[in-house]
Amino acid sequence: MQEPIAFRFSPWKNPANLKLILPLIVGLLLTFFLSIFSTFFFIALLMLLFTSVLRPFVVHLEKRGFNTIGAIILIYTLFLLVIALLFLLIAPQISDQLREMTRLANQLKVNSGQHALEKFISFFAAKLDFLGSPVLQQRLAAQYFAVFVRFLQGAVSFSTTILLSPLHVALLGIAVFFLLKDGAQLQKQIISALPNRFLEFSTIALDNIVNTLAHYFRNHFIILVTCTVVYSSAFYWLNLPYYILLGFLAGFACTIPYFGSIIGASPALLVGLYTFKHGAVLFVLIGVFAAVHFVNMLILKQLHETTSHNIPPLYTLVILLAGYTIWGFWGLFFAMPLAICFVTILKQLMWGIQNFHF
Repeated sequence: MQEPIAFRFSPWKNPANLKLILPLIVGLLLTFFLSIFSTFFFIALLMLLFTSVLRPFVVHLEKRGFNTIGAIILIYTLFLLVIALLFLLIAPQISDQLREMTRLANQLKVNSGQHALEKFISFFAAKLDFLGSPVLQQRLAAQYFAVFVRFLQGAVSFSTTILLSPLHVALLGIAVFFLLKDGAQLQKQIISALPNRFLEFSTIALDNIVNTLAHYFRNHFIILVTCTVVYSSAFYWLNLPYYILLGFLAGFACTIPYFGSIIGASPALLVGLYTFKHGAVLFVLIGVFAAVHFVNMLILKQLHETTSHNIPPLYTLVILLAGYTIWGFWGLFFAMPLAICFVTILKQLMWGIQNFHF
């Protein structure tokens, strides 16, 4: 009788095993720190977004003869004036819509709005035999209703924190100003702090990382603004309540590859279903999202290709689920930009390992 083979896993005796274990450890630590310092990472991403948008204007003025400080102050002043003008025009409406949306979320929790979903599911039950059971219909309605309410509450929290948090806005404004002013100097200091044998690699890698992320965030911003305006206009035309907030959420969701339309449509579908008390509104809103998505992909196809960053749909779904698990509604919007930042840095590190001998 043969004795069982004794198997002992000793990763420290075989350095090749560390290549498998190290990414797992880094991933666990990264998840832990992301869950604790989520606000910091979100502000950092918004800082990179606005810096990437404003940097080309500063460079253009520098080429026209302005000094760096003067160009930054001029562009920053114009940018703040535009933001202040928009704030004065739409802030009262946003405040009213946030209060009404919060009230709606509370009403949905207290007075179950499930009956509207039950009517909608019963419409399909007449067509599909497996939905004929009333118990199954009620159970599906309860599950979908819980998901919709969570989405709506997350939308309120997300909009309040992003749009109406003075502390976050102040920190973001200061950070963007100093990153525009000292970004190039900071990059040089990082390179000079490294040993000389890393000089060539760090110079090339940092330039590639900065340029790639700047290009990504600029495209991100163009898609966000364009889709927000289009969706807000469409919701206003449909007489949908909270059209600014719902348009902002739908526009923000357009920057999410592959699944953005589904995520952005969920709060709008819930609000429309509860407001109009008729299942037909879902088909109208789904048609609006499908039409906007088709036109959006047709016109901004190249920009959307850069936002996916060649990450496959399956990996994108895993990243979104991980972001939603850690941060809730916030994670759906910020998981992909964070992942793309890490992927960009990792690609440069792997390129350096393959092409340089340290």
